[in-house]
Amino acid sequence: MARRQILTASLWSQLMAPPSEDREVAMHCTLTPDEIEAVAGKRTAAARLGYAVSLAYLRYPGRVRDVGEQPNNAMLAFLADQVDASASDLAVYDRRPQTRREHIAQIMARFGYQAFTRSLVRELVHWLTPSAGEDLRAEPLAISLIEELRRRRILIPARRTVELIVRHAFRRAENVRISALTRDLHPDHYVALRALIAPPESGEVSTLSWLKAAPKSASAKSIKAVFDRLMVVRAIGLPSSLRQNISTSALDSLAGEGLRITVQNLRRMAVPRLWAVLSTACLRLEEQLTDLALDMFDKLLGRSFRKAERQSSDKASRLLMDIIRPMQSLKAFCRESLTARLQTGDLNGMLGTANWDEIESATSAIETALGEGKPDKYSELIGKYQTTRQFAPLTIKGFNFKGPASAASLLRAVDLLRIMFEANKRSLPDNPPTGFIRKVWRPFVFPASGEINRRAYELCVYFELRDRLRAGDVWVEGSRQHRNFDDRLIPKATFEILRAEGSVPIAAAEDAETYLADRQQQIEEAITIVAARAEAGTLPDVAIQGGTLSITPITDETPDAATAMSRLVYGQLPQIKIPDLLTEVNAWTGFADCFTHYRSGRPATDQKALFAAVLADGINLSVSRMAAATHNLSARQIAWAHDWHLREETYSAALACLIDMHRELPLAKLWGDGVTSSSDGQFFRAGGRGEASADINAKYGRTPGLKFYTHISDQFSPFHSTVITATESEAPFVLDGLLRHQSGLSRTF
Repeated sequence: MARRQILTASLWSQLMAPPSEDREVAMHCTLTPDEIEAVAGKRTAAARLGYAVSLAYLRYPGRVRDVGEQPNNAMLAFLADQVDASASDLAVYDRRPQTRREHIAQIMARFGYQAFTRSLVRELVHWLTPSAGEDLRAEPLAISLIEELRRRRILIPARRTVELIVRHAFRRAENVRISALTRDLHPDHYVALRALIAPPESGEVSTLSWLKAAPKSASAKSIKAVFDRLMVVRAIGLPSSLRQNISTSALDSLAGEGLRITVQNLRRMAVPRLWAVLSTACLRLEEQLTDLALDMFDKLLGRSFRKAERQSSDKASRLLMDIIRPMQSLKAFCRESLTARLQTGDLNGMLGTANWDEIESATSAIETALGEGKPDKYSELIGKYQTTRQFAPLTIKGFNFKGPASAASLLRAVDLLRIMFEANKRSLPDNPPTGFIRKVWRPFVFPASGEINRRAYELCVYFELRDRLRAGDVWVEGSRQHRNFDDRLIPKATFEILRAEGSVPIAAAEDAETYLADRQQQIEEAITIVAARAEAGTLPDVAIQGGTLSITPITDETPDAATAMSRLVYGQLPQIKIPDLLTEVNAWTGFADCFTHYRSGRPATDQKALFAAVLADGINLSVSRMAAATHNLSARQIAWAHDWHLREETYSAALACLIDMHRELPLAKLWGDGVTSSSDGQFFRAGGRGEASADINAKYGRTPGLKFYTHISDQFSPFHSTVITATESEAPFVLDGLLRHQSGLSRTF
């Protein structure tokens, strides 16, 4: 079987193409004084230009110019100007291949260029292995290898040789990863890991399948089931050093394979790779179960609070209805009293005729209605204490919460509750931590001087812990979503090395004072410019008059004739089936090759099954129903293509392939140059009610659903899309799309 090509023909052509943009031409084709001296030694203008062109090709792209290959006009004109020649002299130079070969040999000898030899393969594989352990994508590694060859002044070999080096680097990096993961494991770990995939004694599923099937809906029963699974994973006792032994991307890759592959295939996997895959799968399962339990804890607390709010509101409504009639009776009595005082100044007559029985009855009714005091949501929440006790103690006992000094009081309170739960104590000590209690909770936690309401105290701890977890002020060991914020940053040791080398990967000052001063200066300069334009009335589409800011509304500028033309053009388009459309577009772009197999990295051999799986994803159809709607495709074929070829990263790569093709179309360039981006989120409703899973958003209410956050360029290309929960803020995802898209669009939007 032929090996899969890592580098596509189009990408290889781009990498081997000489510079064409003005800035690139100036960067790679500017001759040094030593090079100009070598060129000046040639007698004719044609020889000087040919020598300079050969030298530029060896420098970048790092190869010998093919016979008859014509450089682009920008490069040729730039070189000709430096060597006092004309661009047409290159045609004269190309008539003598012998001179061209001699010049190439002279350049390689004088400037230290060398041909690629087989002895370099092993050295380059070793050089590339660390990068292959960090980045599991083949194309960036191949590009890094080519750049290193250029730096060393080694001529770039054929594409198959570059791909061979990348493959060997991947294989060696995987062996290193497996060795790093298994060196700290002991025989007891092997027994526990093997038990995860052992055939069940009865008709139940394997332990690994049971671990992966954790319930997702938020309930006390579900959170208990999650903790049961979490205890099983923790009981394996994997060393904590495993997470530090390999990179996060490598761990994610192995863990994803272990969680995706069937148990039957795992049983056939050879050791030690099996131990590496299962151990990383357990680490990822522990993170997922931890985050799932914390998410349920958050949702269940939110559900209890919303129920307390509704009950408080309902009580207030009933209270109003209970006292409205008695209040009307008292209102009539008060009005008669005021009228008598204003008219006669004597109330005796009015008091003698008043219906005191009715007044007494109304007063008693009001006193009875107000006997329990003002309805309050926190009072109702305390009344639901037993509901909270069904799940909160599991969370307190199950996790190790940590935080900075500002959260010390809360963390001491959490530790106190953990000790009480484990010892089954029901009373608080004399001086529990109270520094974290906010003003709104104090009347309920401290109902009287020197008295603490334990139920209110516990609930205050739970809700404050939830809020601190959301803010990132408190983190949990073993969590991915609620981990220490510092873990997301560049390690301190690495940062110090980068700062010493002057290669900190951020375009900002290294200290806060300098950064803030610079930003303040920029803001003041911008404000000065805006103020001057506002005073002169030259702000575009904006006017400031009498302290009022007026912005010109955007109007529809599409002419009626253009709308009619659009309808006419769309009416001329032939109707086509979606599978046929996918096949035709794939023939243009080759996007199907981006859907690589999770393990082998090869494209799908059955493109019909692949397109059926993509279509099923697009219209939210199950594989069984899609199989029923197609010919000669079974549900197993579609499921196989879906499970092994459709992933977020393969969808992103395929989208980038389509966007790059669209970007080169002349019609797309009429709309823009691809340097402007617009992004927004769109909410899609799901079935059922959100309260069942506690997914409730202030904007969308109790209707469950998700948001698709999409970036669109000025060429109307949707170059990046991500799925976020309806409760998340959209702001952090703006940079994700601008910086992490895989298309060739500009990253300097």
